Amino acid sequence: MLKTLLKVVAIVSVMFIGTVAKAADPIRIPVLNWSSQIVMANVMA
Repeated sequence: MLKTLLKVVAIVSVMFIGTVAKAADPIRIPVLNWSSQIVMANVMA
C-alpha cells in the first residue's frame, strides 16, 4: 500500500514539474538564407 502511494505521488509530481518547466515563448527559427548553396537557419532565442 505504501509503495503504491509513493509511486502515485512520484508520478504526479513529475507531471506537475513537467508542466511548470515549459517556457512562455517557444524557440523560433524564422530566418532562412536562400542566397547561398547551403540553407542556413538562425535560431532566435
